[in-house]
Amino acid sequence: MFIFGGYDGRDGNYFNDLFYFNFESQRWDEMPSIVGNRPEARTDHIMVLHSSCIYIFGGYNGSCRFNDLCEYSVEKKRWHRIEANGSIPSRRFGHSGVVHAASNRLIVFGGWDGRDTLNDLFEFNFVTNEWRKMETRGTSPPHRYRHTAVIFGDNMFVFGGVDKTHSRFNDLQRLDLLTNTWSEVCTTGSIPSSRTFHRAVVVGSKMYLLGGYDGTDRLQDLYAIDVGALSPPSLVDICSEYIRRNTDAILDVTTFKGVPSDVLDHVIFKRDGESHLRGKCKVCRSGRCCVYRVRKDDTPDTENSPPANRDKNDTNQKKEYVCLCGHSNYHHELIDESKLYGKKPVDSTSTKVLMLCGSIYKRLFDTNSSSSSYLLGSPTSRFSEDSSISGKECIT
Repeated sequence: MFIFGGYDGRDGNYFNDLFYFNFESQRWDEMPSIVGNRPEARTDHIMVLHSSCIYIFGGYNGSCRFNDLCEYSVEKKRWHRIEANGSIPSRRFGHSGVVHAASNRLIVFGGWDGRDTLNDLFEFNFVTNEWRKMETRGTSPPHRYRHTAVIFGDNMFVFGGVDKTHSRFNDLQRLDLLTNTWSEVCTTGSIPSSRTFHRAVVVGSKMYLLGGYDGTDRLQDLYAIDVGALSPPSLVDICSEYIRRNTDAILDVTTFKGVPSDVLDHVIFKRDGESHLRGKCKVCRSGRCCVYRVRKDDTPDTENSPPANRDKNDTNQKKEYVCLCGHSNYHHELIDESKLYGKKPVDSTSTKVLMLCGSIYKRLFDTNSSSSSYLLGSPTSRFSEDSSISGKECIT
């Protein structure tokens, strides 16, 4: 295992040393190199291994961002700065990078350029030493940095990160490297909270996530998700996500009259601790993050947040219903129930929309939610929290 550079977080020191850990001897040693050829000290860079060489790209040293690409030959024990050509990425840090060995490419995604978070995608060809900006299909992930990316087969998976407004993510995005198509993976199970500074690795067909920072606490939890056998999302997931994302547009032409209340309360929307109907999260902009759990919250009330639910047995303790995405009720859309059952005029332009909604509702509510019926859409997979870390039963 190799590590390069970093920041000590205490004395303001940035490093450009290269160390390796021998798993057999359980010993750390520094790799020899000619000092004058080393890359500048930095942190928040990417480091990948291809063939017998280590590659460093980007990073930050407290005053300057980098977009240089440096190579270290493990055999020759020598650093070399690559004179690349083509569309070189802008200076950045907090980006991610993976190697697609089958095509001899380094894939770089996102980061922070000092003004904004990024969601651009670049590839570097190890054979031609050429950078190229990748044109993609599908919906690109929101801008982010300090996320993680791993590769499995011909797919790159991106998880987490944060944008310039300090909104953190817990979505899992997939890039098909054969078609350059983005898609969001519809995950189930014990979904990790939104986070940054975490680490991710693929072992076998499983992607493991460790730790990170959720904006309040440093985390030490461990999650796993099987990315080797993705299946289509269920009809329930597709319909619910569509309805949550388009509630206002649907209410312009129709109502939810006749839809069972338990369907509204448990499938499409969720009720919080004060029996208010809540929809999608306004912070992480995900249409599927509306499954609540209870956690203790000792944060004082502010003029911008509603009072938390009090524990009747402890007047000094506050409790709040918190979504799996990590954001509180306040950050989830408050659904105006008075608009759900009112009468709406139906014009000729909305006929197809109503027929579509009717078909969706029929298939959604007249069948078991655990049905194996699927529609085309984003793939789905299941997260599980590692029981050796959390003490909880692992979901497989």
